[in-house]
Amino acid sequence: MVNTGCGNAQLVSALNAENAGTLNAANNFYRLNDEIIGTVLGQSNTQLNDTLNQIPVIGTGSNAGSAECLKRCGLTNVKPGSSSD
Repeated sequence: MVNTGCGNAQLVSALNAENAGTLNAANNFYRLNDEIIGTVLGQSNTQLNDTLNQIPVIGTGSNAGSAECLKRCGLTNVKPGSSSD
């Protein structure tokens, strides 16, 4: 889902009773041992940390959007893809 306008948007979601939770795959993947992740992805510890630092923490909601969107909306002090909370 993408807010294609420059105004505030509200996201509402519902979960069924059979699966009352969500899975944040990237967050959970990076909980594995660094050596395992580095081997799977072919990345050094520095690269892994750089990638991990770009993944929003669980519960932070949506992100700020693309550089094009931010420019169009005059939001020059926000990093593309950062948490919007």
